[in-house]
Amino acid sequence: MICNLKEEVKPVSILDSVLSSLIISGDSSGLSKIDGGIPPHIAELFSLAISNTASINQYYDLINIMARDGLVSTILAMADLAISRCPPVASITAVFFKIRESVEEQAGMRWAAAVDRRISQRLTDQINRDEELPVPEDSRLQIVDAWNQPDEFAHLSRHYTSDILLSDPLRDPIITKRNHFLGELKPVQGVHVDFSFFVLDSDDSPILQVECDTSHCNAPLRCRESPILIVAFTDDQQLIDIAVKLAVDQMLWINSWAGTRGIHIDYDVSTDVGRALQKIAHPIASGLIHMKRGSVSLLRDINDIFNSYRQNHKRSIRKCMKYVSIDYVDNSDNAAVILYSELHRKINRTPALSCARLAEILSYNGCRLYGAYYDKDPVGFALITGHGRVAYYAAGIMSGPDNIPIGHALIHQAIHGAKNDGFIKFDFGLLDVMSECDQKLLNITNFKLGFCNEVSDRITLNSNVM
Repeated sequence: MICNLKEEVKPVSILDSVLSSLIISGDSSGLSKIDGGIPPHIAELFSLAISNTASINQYYDLINIMARDGLVSTILAMADLAISRCPPVASITAVFFKIRESVEEQAGMRWAAAVDRRISQRLTDQINRDEELPVPEDSRLQIVDAWNQPDEFAHLSRHYTSDILLSDPLRDPIITKRNHFLGELKPVQGVHVDFSFFVLDSDDSPILQVECDTSHCNAPLRCRESPILIVAFTDDQQLIDIAVKLAVDQMLWINSWAGTRGIHIDYDVSTDVGRALQKIAHPIASGLIHMKRGSVSLLRDINDIFNSYRQNHKRSIRKCMKYVSIDYVDNSDNAAVILYSELHRKINRTPALSCARLAEILSYNGCRLYGAYYDKDPVGFALITGHGRVAYYAAGIMSGPDNIPIGHALIHQAIHGAKNDGFIKFDFGLLDVMSECDQKLLNITNFKLGFCNEVSDRITLNSNVM
């Protein structure tokens, strides 16, 4: 197991220690108790910052004030606070990581400074590909990864990528990965970086495949927007145990080196990989995230599928179909793509995909855009993507009369279409079920579960090792 390489800064004075502690605790009441006091205008700025009512410029001003007295611990704490409250603009967030880097470099914290430099480089699309990622060593096994050995990794991906991943809409190394890395989020999150890898045995045969990458600066290491799924190419439990430990060590190195905020790993103790993870989970886990994964088996008759829906869903579908017509396109139909974008603008929502990206996705085999029309006006769309023999509900938008349940009919037609296209499963992906989740997310989960005839419990191993 790899130790935590995060360095800690030492306060340069009692004032530095007190101020940084107040920032970390989120308690501004202690400002009035500081011996000798601090100027009222600075105390007011501190109160605004700690109470989350300061502007980004005010955080920057406070850091400059603290820099005059060399209060390094306070500067780093204030920069962390600013990063957590920055607007979703990568270039702004990068400024505070650069501040952290400068202070850490001056304090002799070279590992921490290098980590913050890499984060700011991702945010500003200035990545240094010449840097080498440390890799754990094992006399019996080896790692080939996308960062250090991109050509070798690409070769292995072309010849050995697991069917489990190819049929997983959340982690598909072809369509889903391309959509993720070519998304519209650079100004918001910076660039994504691929840290995926294979674990090979002594004769260069793959034992494990691990797809993982970075996204925005406050996110954990994961696979696209989902927890990492470690896939095995063997059923030799002893070999899997050794390989999984090496894979976890590799992910811990990536986390420490790239500055991700922990690691999210899919955790199913009924599998060989899950049993291997269970043996080493305790030292690295800081919590478990419970979710569900819902899907519709399409191996049944379409009438049986409809009858398996929740009763309210069936009533809603029948009602909607009296008023709404539904059609689809499975190519880069410019008219449908433009209508999809315009419906977003009509209800003041930003599409996750530009027209160009949506058109490209629709050119992939098995991808469709379903549209619902009320009096010939578009009132809803559902984007379905194909992954192996699995269809996936990738995105949707509804905006019609409140008394017409458009979403229910759209999804039903998409399920019907997926069956006709020869898919064996219609996947809704991971669904939030924990009580602390936003009510809107829980409502979405409840809506999707109303269609599902297959539901499984999923646990994410959450390792907040930063």
